[in-house]
Amino acid sequence: MAQEENPFSRDHWAPASRGTLGFELALLEAAQFIAAALASGVVGNAAFQYLTSLRRRDGIPKITELKDEVYKALKKVKHKPHVSDSDLRLRTEDLFKDFEQ
Repeated sequence: MAQEENPFSRDHWAPASRGTLGFELALLEAAQFIAAALASGVVGNAAFQYLTSLRRRDGIPKITELKDEVYKALKKVKHKPHVSDSDLRLRTEDLFKDFEQ
């Protein structure tokens, strides 16, 4: 059984292995991973380390782009019908608030 690639591994983000399109796809993968973690209520250190390195490497615009993608992905994985889209937006905003300053 093949093991799924961790979107937070250093090799996954290596510029030599990914062009611009590859980076955008990797950003979407990270968004899906973070959204799933956020939906479960457990966002691990890997997500925070990734956000820190993304901010340092690419700046706030990429953090904002990732935040928007996380919100879109979170809307797709939400399982509880009583959780509103505005609540999902607040959860996403809370996760990213320290990285957009």
